[in-house]
Amino acid sequence: MAERHIIREQRRTKEANLVIPLDEIRTIDYNNVTIASGAWPTSGVLYQVSSGKEAYLREIWITELSGQAGSVQIADATGSAILPKISLVGGQDKHIVTCVGAVTSGFTVASGAPIAANITLVVQVDPKAKE
Repeated sequence: MAERHIIREQRRTKEANLVIPLDEIRTIDYNNVTIASGAWPTSGVLYQVSSGKEAYLREIWITELSGQAGSVQIADATGSAILPKISLVGGQDKHIVTCVGAVTSGFTVASGAPIAANITLVVQVDPKAKE
């Protein structure tokens, strides 16, 4: 088997505490939507991106509510799928950590078998914006 090492630079203080730049923290936002019986509320919009900004999808929490299996797919507002189909069985919680973007319009539910679920998206909006 091959070994692979991923190194991510971390800034630390003299006391070895991790430093997170304020612009990264200030750009995190989230939205929570409940979908009932496969009916997408407000045309399936999960998160709307403001005009002139771009967003990156960082995390998804999906909780299946009906006790039956189903699937869901996340797309940008133009309808282009940005993630593969996510399948859930009855009552399952799924937490996905990703980094997909940049999306300039918004995130929507593209398709999927009828599902009743609670979906929370965590996005990072304009992480490189100048203050």
